[in-house]
Amino acid sequence: MTVFVNEEPLRLFRGANVGDAIMKYSESIFRDILSRRKVVTNATGKALPLQGDVHDGDRFVVTSSQ
Repeated sequence: MTVFVNEEPLRLFRGANVGDAIMKYSESIFRDILSRRKVVTNATGKALPLQGDVHDGDRFVVTSSQ
């Protein structure tokens, strides 16, 4: 399946979660999310947990936490 993180397409395995997508996108950003320096949201701006499900075509945005 293909998902997008900050508009970058990523191929993931079925059963992957948000954390898998972020880790594939960037290990350093994954660590920033774990330390709460950054947050991952869906296309509508809702913050998502790293263990959340992903589906083909999902779009995620990583931003600095507030």
